[in-house]
Amino acid sequence: MTSDIGITWDNLDIVKENLKRIKSHYEWYLYKYPKLYLNRNKKKIKKPSFVDNQFDQCFNMVTDDGKEFRISAYWCGYFENLYSATIKENEDPDLVYRP
Repeated sequence: MTSDIGITWDNLDIVKENLKRIKSHYEWYLYKYPKLYLNRNKKKIKKPSFVDNQFDQCFNMVTDDGKEFRISAYWCGYFENLYSATIKENEDPDLVYRP
């Protein structure tokens, strides 16, 4: 099953930054909750600065005009997993994250 986050951007550099944030958040989340995931990262990972202080499943992404907004990482949960994140309009392999 695939799902879109439902947001569009015009600035490719901002999209790349948001993809990096998805990756950093997910890797940190796997580290923080090792009992939920068998494929956890064993190296120590510091909480990214853009992760919400109150809710670990939320983090900030950036809009085209540079403003940050909070998004809930619905792919983080007891039954949920992130298998990949892809920028749809571009086939560049650097724009795909697969844990």
